[in-house]
Amino acid sequence: MREIAIPDYRAVPGNVGAYALRRTEGDLAHFVMLTFWESMEAVARFAGDDVDAAKYYDFDAEFLIELEPTVKHYDVADR
Repeated sequence: MREIAIPDYRAVPGNVGAYALRRTEGDLAHFVMLTFWESMEAVARFAGDDVDAAKYYDFDAEFLIELEPTVKHYDVADR
């Protein structure tokens, strides 16, 4: 994530932040990618036309137990 995903997100015009969150429970680690964008058009520059479809890299299946099919979008309510 540090070498590929985070730089990939941050290189897209309109990305204003990208973070990888990790929570360890016993032998499992749970990851959440949290990204911030100027607009849904900026999200589409990264994700493609279907902004609700999760984007994975070719090697992700080697490391992840589950590949969520979709993402959730939120508006920042307060800063």
